[in-house]
Amino acid sequence: MAEAALPSLRLPAPPPAKRQRTAAPAQQWSAQAAAGPEASPAAAPATASAAINSDVAAEPDVPESLPNDAMVALMLLNSRFPAEAKVVPFATRAQLYTLLSDRTEADRQVEDLRRANRIRLIQLPGGGRGGEEQALLLTEDYVAALRRCRAVLLQQHRQQQHEQEEQHQQSNSGGSGTAAAAAGQADMGQPPGIEAFGWFAIRVLPNCTETMITHGELLALLGRSSSSSSSKTGTAGSAGVRAGAPAAPAASRATAAASAATHQAVGQAAPKTAAAAAAAAQRVMDAHVSLLLSHGFLVRHTSSADSYLFGMPQAGAAVRSVAAGRQEILSLLQRRRQPELLEAELAKRKLQRSVLGVRWHVANMVGSGALLRLPTPVGPLLRVAKRGG
Repeated sequence: MAEAALPSLRLPAPPPAKRQRTAAPAQQWSAQAAAGPEASPAAAPATASAAINSDVAAEPDVPESLPNDAMVALMLLNSRFPAEAKVVPFATRAQLYTLLSDRTEADRQVEDLRRANRIRLIQLPGGGRGGEEQALLLTEDYVAALRRCRAVLLQQHRQQQHEQEEQHQQSNSGGSGTAAAAAGQADMGQPPGIEAFGWFAIRVLPNCTETMITHGELLALLGRSSSSSSSKTGTAGSAGVRAGAPAAPAASRATAAASAATHQAVGQAAPKTAAAAAAAAQRVMDAHVSLLLSHGFLVRHTSSADSYLFGMPQAGAAVRSVAAGRQEILSLLQRRRQPELLEAELAKRKLQRSVLGVRWHVANMVGSGALLRLPTPVGPLLRVAKRGG
């Protein structure tokens, strides 16, 4: 009996070999044209390797400094920040401790971020068992709040100018040309002192990363650029006069002599003029400080009349909620027979005296030791920590 013929098996073709990355065809063509027809085949590998190296070198470099664990934890906490708080997202050191096991290392990383102006530390009154607590903000979020505040002021100023223009046109219907010119000049104006927000972000924040600043330091940083530029201008001008003095004609020398005589005649009045200019500059700087105070970016230090604390704009309700929400959760748990509750059950409650939400307060209280988070088969259990134990 003849054996049945076995079907022929066809194996799949192997995949093509992976090609190395080379430079663009135009670059290869230019390299070959530069080598010329007399180029030997042995030079081809060197040309290909040079093209590959140039292609790899064109790729973007890796950032020099990657975010550390504290920065990543702060970003995660900010992503969970309740939007209904309507304030710059912030976290506390205690919340960082719930995500980072090594508290000493976490504190060191927070200090490094503060010195590098990557984050800002804002003092919160009445927080924690020690009576004070610090809020951690990303510097970019803080600067964004400065920009938003400036934009709101500009919009309000333009609205007021538009209303004044309409009233002026209604009162002086005949002088349309004069009203239009006045309106054109009004559109170019800005609210007085609005440059304080830009100065605060560019001059103050990078040079003062502490939680407080004195009045003298603040004025020096706000006016530092203008004073330095004026001194540079004066130096350059005097140097220009000295450089051009030998080549000056007789008429120029006579004019210079007359100017020197005039300056000598009013020499006694110069100190009074300088004092008046300094007083005017002081008033301008005080107006800028008052603008920053009124919008919450600075807060007067209660224990030092000559110092300010850095603050958060429109953060009154959120700052009050830090202590009020903590006390509300503790009261809720202490009224029970056992001062404990499942975290899932507590998350369903809505706090009456806080806009920060239960989740924010639980993370803060667990990190500070006010609550203990205990694992159970049905989920984490929150228990009030015993004082002194």
